[in-house]
Amino acid sequence: MHLGTRVLYLRRASGWTQLELATRAGISLRTLTEIELSETANPRLATVKSVAAALGVPVSDLPAESVIVDHNPGHLGVTSKVPS
Repeated sequence: MHLGTRVLYLRRASGWTQLELATRAGISLRTLTEIELSETANPRLATVKSVAAALGVPVSDLPAESVIVDHNPGHLGVTSKVPS
């Protein structure tokens, strides 16, 4: 299962709209839509953490098939996989 598919499943299981989840996660509706549709190959680690927290699941519950780039200025170029 891909990250977007899992987020979509968890969001629907929570009974939330995309706007509700985006608001709870503190991200834009566009960003959430891109994640759910797998239109973004490398979502920011902070974004994935925010979505997981809003859904009430640990980041480790989300698939780790894609590399997530941490765009924190102090960590440019550092990549890590979401723990599985």
